[in-house]
Amino acid sequence: SSIQFSPDGTKLATGGGAPALFGEIQIWDTAKRELIRSETIGFDTLYGINFSDDGSLLTYGTFDNRVRAIQVADGKQVMSMDAHTDLVFGTTFSLKNDHVISVSRDMSMKLTELKTSQFIDNITSITPGALKGGLMAVQRHPKEEQVLIGGADGEPKLYKIFRTQARQIGDDFNRLRGYAKLDGRVCSLQFNKDGSKFVVGSSNATTGAARIYKTDVEQPFAELKPHSAGVFAVAFRPDGQQVATGGLDGVVRIFNAETGELLKEFLPVTITPSIAAKR
Repeated sequence: SSIQFSPDGTKLATGGGAPALFGEIQIWDTAKRELIRSETIGFDTLYGINFSDDGSLLTYGTFDNRVRAIQVADGKQVMSMDAHTDLVFGTTFSLKNDHVISVSRDMSMKLTELKTSQFIDNITSITPGALKGGLMAVQRHPKEEQVLIGGADGEPKLYKIFRTQARQIGDDFNRLRGYAKLDGRVCSLQFNKDGSKFVVGSSNATTGAARIYKTDVEQPFAELKPHSAGVFAVAFRPDGQQVATGGLDGVVRIFNAETGELLKEFLPVTITPSIAAKR
């Protein structure tokens, strides 16, 4: 259900499992293409894995509504938080890597102190009816204590992580900006290296969309077309010049990040009728 390279690119972590049976995290050596460690955790699928900036820790969300962090070196659990009331789909670290931010199908984004596992705050509003659907994706700004989130309402939103005034009933004080909505739910999002832009992918019942936004502008910077099916994964190339998307139709598409022009599209694997019949 999720996959991420370590910051130095030497490891690849994957999270998933077998529904109603077990969750699993695998950590791979990218140079040797060898499995370093496999951890079986809990009784259902794991979501939203994310490395700390130094690559020493890995966070993830669970089907039983928990957020956890483990040491990459030995798999030892160093944090567990259970304040969510539904599946946790995304996790990330604060800029100083001393807090963990998580988003859930319960429509909230929560802040947890890493060293104590203490739930600190709801970053999003807690007013009934203020939130519109579950949250699916979260990523921290590369240079600021800010996070970008997306979910069922199709609207990417930018929040500051830490509250600087007392909470008032009805407020959404930490929200900095909302962006033009996409059709369907936001499934994936990512900042470029300096945080000046981000890319978003979405999916609804019949189609999908992908866009690039400038972080300080609410309207899209570039529409990435065509997408005839849901877009579940998006990513900037490290130099920020291109964007890749992938989704329900199985096609990987590469776009120019400045113009939105489609540069290339391809199937990453060849699936013949005989192979498909065996799956």
